[in-house]
Amino acid sequence: MKLGKRRGGLRDKNFIMRGLPIRNQFAVHAKAMGERTSHQGLTYQKQIRRELELKPDQKTVLVVGGGEGVGSLSNIVDALYATFAKQGIEATLAVVCGRNEKLRKELQSKDWDQVLEKVKKSKRKKFLEFISSSKRNKKTDSEPQKDTIGKVEVKALGFVSNMASYMVASDVLVSKAGPGTIAEAAALGLPIMLTSYLPGQEAGNVDIVLKAGFGDFCEEPETIALEIACWLQESLLLDEMSRKAQGVGTPHAAEEIALDIGKTTQQWMKRNELKRKNRGM
Repeated sequence: MKLGKRRGGLRDKNFIMRGLPIRNQFAVHAKAMGERTSHQGLTYQKQIRRELELKPDQKTVLVVGGGEGVGSLSNIVDALYATFAKQGIEATLAVVCGRNEKLRKELQSKDWDQVLEKVKKSKRKKFLEFISSSKRNKKTDSEPQKDTIGKVEVKALGFVSNMASYMVASDVLVSKAGPGTIAEAAALGLPIMLTSYLPGQEAGNVDIVLKAGFGDFCEEPETIALEIACWLQESLLLDEMSRKAQGVGTPHAAEEIALDIGKTTQQWMKRNELKRKNRGM
């Protein structure tokens, strides 16, 4: 908008802000779900989970790495699994590997008990957990600590064409800061943890999420896992993030842009027709 004003000499009235256009299936789900945190929204979420063969009453974290499944997906999934299991959080990790078949097979055949044991021995992990518990948890020394291992299921997916359904079914999205993915998550009121961005073109996307208050940015897998674990155990916090996401979401942007273009085209057609008539007089 600033660029248009500077280069084109345009004024505020010349701009119409509609949001980033996304697939229609997101608008369909947004309408059917309503507010994610409402009774209607939670009921619809469970319905979609059943359709996707996910556990309807279990927290779900959607981990996405783009169409090619690139990035440190494997390390992030390892950290999420170990952290959730150690903190007694029962959850499903739906991991979209895209066209990265090697990664999908790796996740399907991985010995998760070994992953848990490896992370348990990590001194860095223990230090981060101490810092996280000191800052975020409101427990006193007299309160009992969790010693139950949480049941965590990892569902490795290939390239999916129903991303909107998986976003509805999830409680948190883990992704790079792609503009389309952020717009899709916001349209469905889905809190998001950003793990990376392309310098220059995607840096501003991180600021949008942080300023709107529906997510965070972190690059370290262990810290990512600790913060998401905190979100999942603080239902009021997660609900507030969801409402903030839905507040900036524009699920009908594509439809509204098309209508604006059609309306403007008709206006100019009428003006041109009137000019031709005036010339012929």
